Amino acid sequence: YLQPKASFGLNGALLKRKDSFWALHGGINSESWNPLHDKAIKSPYSLEKRTGKSHHKAHFMKEVGLTFDSSYPLVALMGDLGAYNRPGDNLERILEILFQLDAGFVVIGKKNRLIMEKFKSEKQKSFLDTYFHGKWMYTDDEGEENLRKILGAANLLLLPTPHKEFPFL
Repeated sequence: YLQPKASFGLNGALLKRKDSFWALHGGINSESWNPLHDKAIKSPYSLEKRTGKSHHKAHFMKEVGLTFDSSYPLVALMGDLGAYNRPGDNLERILEILFQLDAGFVVIGKKNRLIMEKFKSEKQKSFLDTYFHGKWMYTDDEGEENLRKILGAANLLLLPTPHKEFPFL
């Protein structure tokens, strides 16, 4: 992934940051996680049949109450955000900035419950309703069917910390 052909021209930037990211060397299990045959995905899709992706994304957004412009990317944020909430860090402010992007966000994971509850605290409720209403959601449902729905709808997957227990690895 650090070679010019494998990095789509980003090898210089990737080499500078090589100690701060990781990759799935073996990839995903493309047979069991194939969106063309996955029963959790409402509109199957593939590289050849791409319209199903936008249909599934729109269905998922409606199901969970996300109302942002569906032409914007949906980012699934899966991992332990607590690793980024050390003394001196301001994770709530980082989330505020992140959620201002023209994108929607699904934050996943039981370990993130306290962080997201603090973020949604009463003192920030009007701020969130005004600026981020319908742009993000949190779920602690890490069940495989829910992950399949989310990953089938997401345009980007962010894993802030390496996690070896995800079923799709």
